Amino acid sequence: MVAAREAVQRKEIDNGKEPDPAKRLTDWMQSPSCAGDGTYTTALNFDSTYPCELLPPEDQRLDCDGDEPQPPWWSRARTAPEAEWGAWVQRTDWYCPIDLLPTLTLEDFRRLPIAPSSLTMQPDRGWVLVNKETIAYSDDDEQTLRTEVLGVGVDVVVKPESFTWSFGGGKPFTTKGPGHPYPEQDVARAFTDLGKATITLTTTWSGRYRVDGNARWRDVAGTATTTSTSPAFEVVERRSILVDGG
Repeated sequence: MVAAREAVQRKEIDNGKEPDPAKRLTDWMQSPSCAGDGTYTTALNFDSTYPCELLPPEDQRLDCDGDEPQPPWWSRARTAPEAEWGAWVQRTDWYCPIDLLPTLTLEDFRRLPIAPSSLTMQPDRGWVLVNKETIAYSDDDEQTLRTEVLGVGVDVVVKPESFTWSFGGGKPFTTKGPGHPYPEQDVARAFTDLGKATITLTTTWSGRYRVDGNARWRDVAGTATTTSTSPAFEVVERRSILVDGG
């Protein structure tokens, strides 16, 4: 069996090669299958010696979210226009109309220009104190992108699912939220080594998409990541010195 979209594409290619049905070497039709024995019927072009079910059995019926399930596609072939047709072969199972729409694959999703999350640190003055907590935070804003799949326009909404933070050489840790600024900070770590340092944020994004001509949103099967890095700053030590005020 092949996917319904692939079967329809093959049918269009076959019909496009030979516009005249009388000269075609491959013939296609859509029809319910009967009793699982390979016989078939359609109300328009074919007769059956016994009734065919117009829908699959209850335990095999598809939930098409309000749309009507579509019957399988069949094809038959011959070697020349004057030759006899071969037997009909079932090419697809029952399917939902939405299955004909192009799918935004995980590879497509990961190629989208998702903007890296913002990364703000406090204090943000070019240096921080050693052994003193430094705060970091981002945002959890969604992004709306536009792309095409197989020539069809697609709207994509990406949403941050988690945030992984790395403070200098420290062990990375992950949070569900983007953190908050002072005084409600919940993402903060102290640097224990003097010298240059950065903070790195890796955001994991989920996505959903909607194909032009269909109002239904579908989830992307997987996630993408982006990386944000703060400007380099100095980790310094400051000592208090008592001076004579006299």
